[in-house]
Amino acid sequence: MFKNIPDELVNVIYSYLHELKYCLDDIKIKGCHSRMDHIIRNWMEQRKKKQDSYYFTCLKNNLDDPQYIISHLSKCNCCSRHMTNIPTTLHDPRYLNFINNYDYTQMNQDSHECNCSCRHGCRFIHRVFCE
Repeated sequence: MFKNIPDELVNVIYSYLHELKYCLDDIKIKGCHSRMDHIIRNWMEQRKKKQDSYYFTCLKNNLDDPQYIISHLSKCNCCSRHMTNIPTTLHDPRYLNFINNYDYTQMNQDSHECNCSCRHGCRFIHRVFCE
């Protein structure tokens, strides 16, 4: 592929591949956020029309690649709090251990600045597709 390109230029191209990877990851994360927001908007519209619309059902019916969404949303770097106790796959053993052993009476309900829905979305997807 790089046969006719000088070595100096090939080295410059390779030096940007690392940055390009993170840029592409960010695009995938933003795309997953957008898809989840679209599903939520559709669910809200359904609820306005009829009262018996459930978010779990809407998620199950409108998301055909839950593993893809979880694997990318779990890479969101919005804040340190949302990077903990988040499923990274549909069958993440660490997350399964967390939800089976967590003391829900000690939940931290302090207010936080971050309004990102990455962890919330991953947890809902995990509940819907792993039951």
